Amino acid sequence: MRNIIKTFIEMSEILSPSRNEKDLADYIIKKVEKISDDIIVDSSYKQTKSNTGNIIIKIAGNKKLKPLMLSAHLDTVEIDKKPDIIIEKNIIRTANNVILGADCKAGIAIIIDVINEIIDKKINHPPLELVFTTCEEIGLLGTRYIDKKYLKAKEGIVLDNEKEINHPVIKAVGVDNFDILVRGRAAHAGVDIEKGVSAIKLISKIINEIETGRLSKDTTLNIGFVEGGSGINTVPEMASASGEVRSFNINEIIERENEIKKIVKKASGNKEFKEADVRLEIKKRFDAFEILEDDELIKKIGGAYKKNGIRPEFVKSFGGTDANNFYTIGIKTVNIPTGMRDVHTSKEYLKIDEFLMARKITLDIIKEIAE
Repeated sequence: MRNIIKTFIEMSEILSPSRNEKDLADYIIKKVEKISDDIIVDSSYKQTKSNTGNIIIKIAGNKKLKPLMLSAHLDTVEIDKKPDIIIEKNIIRTANNVILGADCKAGIAIIIDVINEIIDKKINHPPLELVFTTCEEIGLLGTRYIDKKYLKAKEGIVLDNEKEINHPVIKAVGVDNFDILVRGRAAHAGVDIEKGVSAIKLISKIINEIETGRLSKDTTLNIGFVEGGSGINTVPEMASASGEVRSFNINEIIERENEIKKIVKKASGNKEFKEADVRLEIKKRFDAFEILEDDELIKKIGGAYKKNGIRPEFVKSFGGTDANNFYTIGIKTVNIPTGMRDVHTSKEYLKIDEFLMARKITLDIIKEIAE
């Protein structure tokens, strides 16, 4: 069994759901401590509430070259038992109805294996910053609170992409979340129902006026959570709805948020619900990013693909990853596919041929940058 596959399986057997990544972080540190004495655990845990900070590992390289970041996240979605991992021809999967954890342990395994080859074979390379982040799956929290002072790189690669191997992501949406909170007035549904002001009825009117779905080729809006009431015999005092706007275009996000503000303001002035209190809270989740195809980093990545007989098709994604937050703090970051599929489900699997090709491409990207 190849070392990279062995490493991946060992990591998959270490449970690391969001906010519980320390065991995996300790495994990685032990793996790399022989090749780097510059290992940092940042203080992001104070904000993320994880049991570890982000892991930042510096690998010395050619000082004439600009530093390059390689990154993957430590956490997985929730998992409650150790996976029973099996290999079937070109597939690694689980046999006991749990996630595999290829998202994002395939990316971590690639980074570790590539670094070991670079060191063992003394391959010319730029200074490297290996960044293993926490809490990606619950809102990209690790990168939101990363201690930027430890990062010198202005370019990077994230290995967290389940698309076909020839589809690196160079453009992704930004997302804002919104919460609508309504307070009416409770009353008994039989004795004095006339005194009640139904928060559920009002929030239903608000939701009905908000356009949802795919609003343009660049923008979607979804309301994914609604709750309210305390019992069927009580006029509901409280109700809330939560949703998101995601788009490649910040102006379209602002436009949709302004529409929601108008709808909420109109509802606040509704005479039928004049005693109700309606509030809207909008929070940025992460920014959109785009790297143009004529960028020098993209050319280097394209060269690495072509060395391996693959014609890359640089694509956009309606999902967010740590690449979004890295871009926000000034690190141009491309998201490279790793061979993972059906992530976040018990059917998750890893295509071995694409996994090994992603490893080769990653190594060749580093070589291209060093030329």
